[in-house]
Amino acid sequence: MNEWISNIFERLLTLMHVIVILGLVIYLFTSLNSSYDKTTPVLITLMIFLIYVIIIGTLTTFISINKTLQRVESELKKHTIHLQSFGSGMGKNSDKTQSSIDAFNRGEI
Repeated sequence: MNEWISNIFERLLTLMHVIVILGLVIYLFTSLNSSYDKTTPVLITLMIFLIYVIIIGTLTTFISINKTLQRVESELKKHTIHLQSFGSGMGKNSDKTQSSIDAFNRGEI
């Protein structure tokens, strides 16, 4: 379910990028043709674009992190299942290893 929502949100973001950039270009050119003051429309367009990049960039980063975490989780599940198929004997420590671990936990090492 999370992956499905993530994919839909990713496609919506791509569509929104196109719409916002086209809208800003149209606004900029219509504002420059209709007013004598050229700096105000340029500054407004740049500020809107900057705010858009910060907000949408943050959301895009979260989506990317979510996709990466889903991939890592699926890989861990595969490896866990693979290790469990070998039996429970693989997880036990030898006596020497266990005594070293105990000494480390007591702060002796």
